[in-house]
Amino acid sequence: MSKQTNIPETLLAIFNSIVPLKTEVLAEIGEILEFKTLKKKELLLKEGQTSKHIYFIEKGLIRSFYTETDAEITTWFMKENDLIISVKSFYMQVPSTESLEAIEDCELYYISHQSLNALYMKCHSFNTIGRILTQHYYMLSEDRLLNLRKKEAITRYKHLLQYHPEIILRSPLKYIASYLGITIETLSRLRAKRI
Repeated sequence: MSKQTNIPETLLAIFNSIVPLKTEVLAEIGEILEFKTLKKKELLLKEGQTSKHIYFIEKGLIRSFYTETDAEITTWFMKENDLIISVKSFYMQVPSTESLEAIEDCELYYISHQSLNALYMKCHSFNTIGRILTQHYYMLSEDRLLNLRKKEAITRYKHLLQYHPEIILRSPLKYIASYLGITIETLSRLRAKRI
């Protein structure tokens, strides 16, 4: 973990695509932005801990999962240029019902819950960015839920393949099968069909 005074170009591009920020706002962000690395299989957040930071993934792949009767149920994957938090835990500052685990070695930039709220109070232009990003991730979450609830396994797999092929290439099959709500054997049969 270390203090970071420079905002990574990819994160800056995301901010500027929403609202171009003034130099003083960027300086403020640079002051509170921190950096850390995460090794493959290392937990970023453990179920029961409170999510105290919002992370930007510069490099790597992370999955969210919860445990049910000794089985890990994968709920989603986040990759480069994504923001990741345990939503309810972060916003309400309560213990998380999920864990966040690195599937690959990761490089992350992050801001604490406290610093983010202070930034919202001090820099009103950043509120717009926060609101737009929250809406974006809320819509993605709703799309995922609808896809998983309404469709058959083959359709869910096709959707993942079409819209998130990098996950299929980068994640172990057991996590993909868990996310799709199917067995590894079923997933292997779907993959063998070369859909």
